[in-house]
Amino acid sequence: MRKTLKAAWWIGLFSFLAYGAVKLVFAVACNLGGHNMTEAIFGVTTPIILGLAIGVEAFLWFRQAH
Repeated sequence: MRKTLKAAWWIGLFSFLAYGAVKLVFAVACNLGGHNMTEAIFGVTTPIILGLAIGVEAFLWFRQAH
């Protein structure tokens, strides 16, 4: 149980950091390039999906490297 909670914590941390980075990139792109409905939809959903995927991948990469 402890190993699972530790893995979940690391995945959550990496996901949170990745979400922030992807959200920042989308915010800059939307502010510089104008903003339409398609960008608004992707700007809300994509950081969540990519943040989770990057978090899991980063955890697996660091676990394998360690």
